[in-house]
Amino acid sequence: MPFVAHWPGKIQSNSVNNHLTCFTDLLATFAEITGQELSGNSGEDSFSFLQQLTGDKSNLPQRENLVLKGSKKNSFIISTGDWKYTDIP
Repeated sequence: MPFVAHWPGKIQSNSVNNHLTCFTDLLATFAEITGQELSGNSGEDSFSFLQQLTGDKSNLPQRENLVLKGSKKNSFIISTGDWKYTDIP
């Protein structure tokens, strides 16, 4: 699903990034932007993608794969690299 962001002075206009992210990653990203530290097991599956937004390539996020529950009962989706698998019963 596309993600569009606008942040003058931080995100370069018309930039495109193809790194894998997930909506759960918003928690860690917003925490990093606001200087907050996530406590305990809060957001344990959330990775900040702030470096992707700002174009800083020195410390790219570590999300290599993603597993999601599909919209149909007992279905799931796996994404890793260029591969995607959808199990729809």
